[in-house]
Amino acid sequence: MPVTILVPGIGWKAYTWMLDSALEMQVKEIRKVRDHIEHEIENLFVLLRGKNDALARSLNSAAGNKGSIDYGSLRQSIDSLFDDTESLHSITLFGRDGRALVHRDRPAVGKGTAAGIGQGQDFSGMPSRPEFVVPMHGRNYFGTPYRGEQGSFFVISVPVGPKSAPLGVLSASVEVGGVWSEVEKRLEDRGALIYLVDSRGVLLNSSRKIGRPEGTLLTNLNIVRRLIAQKDRNNSERYEGLHGEEVFGTGVFLEVLAWGIISEIPVKHITGPILKALIPLLALGFMLFSVCAAFGIWLISRVLKPIGELSSAFASVSIGDYSREMAPSSVAEIDTLASGFNAMVSAITQRKEALRNSEEALRKSETKYRLIHEISFDGIIVADIESCIIECNRSAERIFGYEDGELNGKNLAELMPQEFRERHFAGVRRFCETGKTHAQGQIVELQGIHKNGNIFPIELVISNFDLNGKMVFTGTIRDITERKNSEESIKHMAYHDHLTGLPNRTLFKDRLEQVLLRETWHKRTAAVLFLDLDRFKIINDTLGHAFGDELLKEVARRLQKCLREGDTVARLGGDEFTVLLQGVAHVDDIPLVLEKILNTIKRPMTISGQEVLISTSIGVSIFPDDGQDSDTLLKNADTAMYRAKSEGKNNCQFYAPAMSTKAAGYLKMEHRLSKAIDNGDLTVHYQPEVDTKTGELVGVEALVRLMDQGDGTLTPPGDFISVAEETGLIIPLSEWVLRAACEQNKAWQSAGYPPITVAVNISPKVFRQKNFIQTVADTLRETGLKPEHLELEITEETMMGNTEETIEKMNAFRELGVRFVIDDFGTGYSSLSYIKMLPIEMLKIDRSFVHDLSTSSDDKAIVTAIIRMAHSMNIEVVAEGVETEEQVAYLQSIGCDKLQGYLLSRPVSHDKFEELFKEPICINKYLKDAI
Repeated sequence: MPVTILVPGIGWKAYTWMLDSALEMQVKEIRKVRDHIEHEIENLFVLLRGKNDALARSLNSAAGNKGSIDYGSLRQSIDSLFDDTESLHSITLFGRDGRALVHRDRPAVGKGTAAGIGQGQDFSGMPSRPEFVVPMHGRNYFGTPYRGEQGSFFVISVPVGPKSAPLGVLSASVEVGGVWSEVEKRLEDRGALIYLVDSRGVLLNSSRKIGRPEGTLLTNLNIVRRLIAQKDRNNSERYEGLHGEEVFGTGVFLEVLAWGIISEIPVKHITGPILKALIPLLALGFMLFSVCAAFGIWLISRVLKPIGELSSAFASVSIGDYSREMAPSSVAEIDTLASGFNAMVSAITQRKEALRNSEEALRKSETKYRLIHEISFDGIIVADIESCIIECNRSAERIFGYEDGELNGKNLAELMPQEFRERHFAGVRRFCETGKTHAQGQIVELQGIHKNGNIFPIELVISNFDLNGKMVFTGTIRDITERKNSEESIKHMAYHDHLTGLPNRTLFKDRLEQVLLRETWHKRTAAVLFLDLDRFKIINDTLGHAFGDELLKEVARRLQKCLREGDTVARLGGDEFTVLLQGVAHVDDIPLVLEKILNTIKRPMTISGQEVLISTSIGVSIFPDDGQDSDTLLKNADTAMYRAKSEGKNNCQFYAPAMSTKAAGYLKMEHRLSKAIDNGDLTVHYQPEVDTKTGELVGVEALVRLMDQGDGTLTPPGDFISVAEETGLIIPLSEWVLRAACEQNKAWQSAGYPPITVAVNISPKVFRQKNFIQTVADTLRETGLKPEHLELEITEETMMGNTEETIEKMNAFRELGVRFVIDDFGTGYSSLSYIKMLPIEMLKIDRSFVHDLSTSSDDKAIVTAIIRMAHSMNIEVVAEGVETEEQVAYLQSIGCDKLQGYLLSRPVSHDKFEELFKEPICINKYLKDAI
């Protein structure tokens, strides 16, 4: 039987293999055609480029002789190309101006012009044709096929002379059939029809006549449509060919030429020889099948009878009849089965007798040991009515710390603490009287006592049963120490801050509510303190979150040392802490605690080897004056804390009702800012920067304003920038200002005004955005403003922290072409240590130093030192806040580079700023007077 299946299988496998081999050979042949055509095209370009030197010398010579061209030499060079290949139909040499200098046809087709200047040919518009324009840019040109009177052709062109400055173009018309004439005969011998189509499916040429003229559209053929649509490099299928008979078609696409090559071989030419070769194999298969079928029928009839008898015997065994015995069989396999059946019946009979004898003994021991050994992890103890342990497993001994066998004979009371023993004995007595236990079958949590005296929690399940006529108890015991520890840990985590270990908001409110109940009963005072660390976000962003976490831990330790036992300090999240002062005898005592906290926090801290300074702002609410419940007291303390922030930080403020009004204003401003961009409430004003020496307008600073759409009232940045910083709205706001400033500067330049730089203020939070560089680059590209006309103003705080990252980002901006300016120089931190490392082009002296130049010798010394230091490092200096002519005179005398201030112009809208372009005298007069 396997042979009858195998032979047809092999036949089909052979057929498919031979068919695949034939088709693969067809694919290989058409690939050879493709490779031949690509090689021929490349040879044509090589031939044309080979005349480059000779033609270039003739054209160069003509240029040197002021237009005298040696046409004879040019024709000779061109005519030699016809000897190298039969594919060329005509060749034309064009000059640099697109004029045809020489045109030659293949001698067998026509003769070149006598004068050699292309008479009779239509070369009008040549300077704009691609076959001339592409080579004049130094590149080879390959044209799309076209139909001529004598067949299909395509044009190739190469530059003459150097590619960077071609002297002319050598162009040739090539017959499509010529590029594959050498392979036509070989293809016809194989019975294959091969034809070329262009990217539209138009017939270009074929290996033999097919009854369709060149130029015929062949998109009715699926293989042509798929080839030009999908650009398949190996596309084969079976279909009705061009001659109307069924063929195997294979197509490949020439990506360089955008041509398709299709080969068709009649199906009968491939399948006929294959089937002829397979007929003997099919005959052999049929003969084997017949023989096997006859043998199978005989074999089945010989085997079925004893199998039926054996099946009947097995049926008898299945109903418990073991008296049946099988007779021997002449069939070896059946005889083996019969012997096995007889042996099986004998073994079953003997085993049933043995099982009957051992069943009683097994039943007696099963009850004793089953419960002990079923559960190995939990401890199991069996005790009698007197609480004496008569059996236990190893887990019970391990739980209580005893060695193997030590527990047997001990009283259960020895495994429990003293306070549980009386309760245990009472339960035993109750069972003796009533036959019931109150905890039977229930899980009970108790305490056990270890052999070493340690007390630990356990879970106990009690049951009772009869053992050989005596009532016994069994206890299943589990050590739950780890679970209890985990529960305590989870409970602690639920009510404590994981970083500092302080109570969290939930536990703080719980304690606050308890204190309020107690203080209300005793008519005493309590205080809630709300603390927020000053500048923590800057430190956390610049020095890293790990550094910030360690700082928060240190703050928590210091706060705990400032308080009495019974007071509570909690961390609500981030850099916010709360303190609960209970049992305050006198309200006047609270400022003493506040002063102690302020002084403790502002002491220098050393974190990871780096010293840092930080302070805190504190808001205070008093119970019962400022609130009767926890939520109100916390809300009012928070409001007071924000008042402390606005008062300059590092101070404390007691709550007053007026603060709630201000807090509401803060929330209103936050809401207004969140809608400002969409509602068009933002506008940009511009303040000029002038050159100190010439008085020319050289730059402008973009300053954002919040505008009321109703009455046009402008809100200065001091009233909303801090809200934007705290809420994160500073990021979209800054991006909007950056784009508006770049668009406006580009608009001024497009209007014909002299190009100037525009400076945009960038906050630390915006600067540290990972995509900030890309945001600036995209804005410059989309607005069309050149990078050198943009300056980014950053404060000294921005430079703190990760110096390497800051330098890397600033260098990236320098490569982009954008300059950096340090704003408010002299008021920040670590100015000198950072400025020498960073790629800074300019710094602005803070207005606080400029304001008293005419009266303060200290400010003069500071400003002079800043300018000299900056100039020694090739950094320009801008003085902000210039308001008097005396300031102008002094700043000019010490070499300050640029000035900015109200004396020159207040920040104005973009349309008013254009007047400064038109009337520069308004800017120059103070400088001239000063000079």
